[in-house]
Amino acid sequence: MIRHHSNPAPLLGWLLLDSVRHCAGPWEFTDREMADWGRALKDACDLVRRRTGCDRVYTIAFGEGAPHLHVHLIPRFGSDAATTAWKVADLYRDVASGSRDAAAPQAVLEFVKQARSEFL
Repeated sequence: MIRHHSNPAPLLGWLLLDSVRHCAGPWEFTDREMADWGRALKDACDLVRRRTGCDRVYTIAFGEGAPHLHVHLIPRFGSDAATTAWKVADLYRDVASGSRDAAAPQAVLEFVKQARSEFL
């Protein structure tokens, strides 16, 4: 399943890909689940690139907040230094402090609607 980063979203197009079965990480996948996950991850990254026009997609799984696999799919734009490597983590702080605007909630809703229609 794909979903957008919750509001306030640091960046439009920052999606999360959740595993279908509750598990802590890919090491718990069956061979079939791993094959399906690989295809879903590729398709979701393609979707982010298509919908945002970004140069690349960072894929990050932290695994600290909950024992359920979800991978952050973060659009990286060469023209936006705030999306460079580890600086994406600062987007949270910048939105929280008010030094950067969050993605517009209505734009996020529309993005999700269009993305889900393409992804399913």
